[in-house]
Amino acid sequence: MNSNTTPAASASRHTPGPWRAETNCSPFCITREIERLPKSLGGHRQFRDIAEVFVTDKGDGAPEDYANARLIAASPDILKALEVILVRASCAPHDDAEAASREFQTIVNYARAAIAKATGGKQ
Repeated sequence: MNSNTTPAASASRHTPGPWRAETNCSPFCITREIERLPKSLGGHRQFRDIAEVFVTDKGDGAPEDYANARLIAASPDILKALEVILVRASCAPHDDAEAASREFQTIVNYARAAIAKATGGKQ
């Protein structure tokens, strides 16, 4: 098994990522790119809605609503990061400090990327 494949990933039945939060609709939409037209046809990207995030009682477009949409959109990335972290941490070398340090840095990078997507770049 390589570091990009895990049993949980192959058994997952959710819509594959990446997902993104769209804020130009109300309620906010979580979408997934389903097709990119050839450049000869304009190169437009086509998206499919996966979920809608309804606004809170704080008003249309409240920061909390967008944060909720970002967190939902980051779900596939968070799942992937956790799966990779689990596999890599389980297989990390214990007798080679330098290799273990590199492996730890890779694990940290996966976690940071997932957190950044979920929080809009904030950690």
